This record gives sequence, structure tokens and C-alpha cells, in this order.
Amino acid sequence: MLNVDKNHKVTPDPEALRIKAFKEIWDRDKSKDKNKALDIFAYIYFKYHPKSGYRHSNVGEELHKKILKDVIKNPSWKVPNYVKEAEKIYEDSMNTVGMKLLNSALTAAEGVASLFKDFNFDEIEEAKEQLELATKLLSGLKNVDDVVLRLMSAIKKVESEVLASNKNKKEINKFHIPKSRR
Repeated sequence: MLNVDKNHKVTPDPEALRIKAFKEIWDRDKSKDKNKALDIFAYIYFKYHPKSGYRHSNVGEELHKKILKDVIKNPSWKVPNYVKEAEKIYEDSMNTVGMKLLNSALTAAEGVASLFKDFNFDEIEEAKEQLELATKLLSGLKNVDDVVLRLMSAIKKVESEVLASNKNKKEINKFHIPKSRR
């Protein structure tokens, strides 16, 4: 849907411009070079694509602010509703079960980091509770990779099963149906 070229320029696929929200971003930029539209597409890509370097080092509002500063070059830019609609579509297209699990794991890891940062050595009982919670969260995070691999394997098995099933069925198109029944 959105691609990054070797010069790190984010551009939409022609198919993406058939989606109303993406087309609106493109059409609102009346300039010849479409730099504003391309910056908005870059903002969306860097915020939601799993390969975005921004996603691995920033989370939540910090991620949003960093991309506004670096890509849009305007930290106070307010995301218009038509861009929010395109964001939602792109996020949904990237949001596989594995990605949802990874996002949850990243949020949990951020929570563990906060627990350690705010660790209270003066209150023994509170410190014990914080340590127990951090230990449970870290224990769960150890298993995320295995769960994602198992999910990917299951998805591939189902896809190949569906493909094999469809190959065994004869496809019918309108040319196979007698004209009297069309």
C-alpha cells in the first residue's frame, strides 16, 4: 500500500490511491511535486508499518511527536480527520494477530521499564509487589516470540489448505453459464 524507496521516500501504490481516504490526501495537495501528500504518507507509514524504525524506539504519544518533528517538520501539526481515516485504514491493514500481540508485548515492556524506573526502595512491601508484577510481565514476554511463530505457522497451513481446496473445485465464470441462465 505504501512503499519506501532506496532514498527513503514513501510513496503510495497506485492501488492505494483508489482508496477514498488515500486519494483525498493526494488530491488535497495541489502542488506539482506532491511533497505535502508524500510527507503525510510518510507519517502514516512510519507510525504504523512494522519495519518502521520509529516503532521500535518510540511508543504512543512519544512516537507521534517524534514523527511530527522529523517527518512533518511541525511538532504542533494537528492531524486532520481525513488523515486519521487513512491512518485507521493503514493501521488495520498492518494489524495482524501477530502484530497485535507484539504491540501488547511492547506496551507491557514499557510498563516494566516504568516499574523499574519508579522502583521505590524505601517501601519494602510496595517494592516486593512491583518486583512480582515485573517478574510476571517479563515471564509472559519470554513466550511472545514462540506464540507469534506458532500463529504464523497456523496461518500458512490454513492458507495452503484453502488454496489446495480451491484447486480441486472447478471455477465457473459467466462464460460457462448458458446465455439463457445469465
